[in-house]
Amino acid sequence: ADGIIPLVALGTGEATLAERLRERLREEDGQVGAQRTEALLQELTGATGLEDWLARIFWPRHVRQFKSRPIAWHLLSRPVGAGKGRGARRAPLFECMLYYHATGGDALARLRPQYVEPLLRREETALNEALSKDNTAAAASANLRVQELREFLDRLEQVEREGFACAELDALLAKEPLDRWSGDGIASPAGRDDLVRQERAWRVDLNDGVRVNIAPIQLAGLLPGEVLRAADAKKAIADRARWRADERRWVREGKLPRPGWLPESGPESPE
Repeated sequence: ADGIIPLVALGTGEATLAERLRERLREEDGQVGAQRTEALLQELTGATGLEDWLARIFWPRHVRQFKSRPIAWHLLSRPVGAGKGRGARRAPLFECMLYYHATGGDALARLRPQYVEPLLRREETALNEALSKDNTAAAASANLRVQELREFLDRLEQVEREGFACAELDALLAKEPLDRWSGDGIASPAGRDDLVRQERAWRVDLNDGVRVNIAPIQLAGLLPGEVLRAADAKKAIADRARWRADERRWVREGKLPRPGWLPESGPESPE
C-alpha cells in the first residue's frame, strides 16, 4: 500500500516481493502451476529462483523496456568492502522495490524507520552479542553489516535533505523574490535559508517525470546501476531548478495561475 516492497526478509513478517509473486501464481495456477512457472523462468533466464531473478535480472530488463524511465525503482545497500575479496560476493543486506507513482516527499523518510532501521537494530544486537562473547570473527562480520546499513541510511537522508541541490539552483535562488510563490502559495519562506532548504530537498513532483526524480537517487548510489548517463542525471537536476524558477516568474507575470506543483485548491496569481 505504501509503494515499498522488500526483496529481502526483514524479520518483521512482511512478505518479500518473491513471496508475493509466488502467492499470486498459486492463486491463479495452483501449487503445481506456480512451480512449473518458476522452473520455466529459471530455464529461460538462468536465475536460481524468483529471488535471484528479482535481484539480478528483472530491474535491468525493466529499465530497458521502459527506455530508461522505470516505474519500479530497485534500491539497495552496498556491502562494505565490495570489490575486495569475499566482500565482493556478499548480497546487499537491504533491497526493495519502490513504485514510482506511489512516491512522495516522504517516501525515503518512510523507508528508513519502517524497513531499514529495524534491520539495523537487529544487526547492532548481533554485534553487541558477539562482542560480549569475545567472538572476534562474528563481531567483525556484524560490524561490516552495521556499517553497510548506516551508510545506506546516510545516503537516504542526504537525498532527502539535498537531493536537488546544484550550483544552478543556488544561483537562481540568490535572485528569487521571497514571496508566496517561492513559498507554499500562501505564505512566503521565513528567509533565504528556508527557501534554499525547501528547494534542495527531494520533494517529488510526478509531473517532472522519472528522469528528474530518479536522478538524485542514482547519483547517491542507491540503485544497482545507471538509469541515466551521469552527465544527464546532473543536467536533470539543473533542469528542474530552471523550470521551477521559470514557473514562479510566469506566475508573477500573470501567465500562469500558480506553479504546477502547488495544489489547485490554492490561490491564483492576481495578475
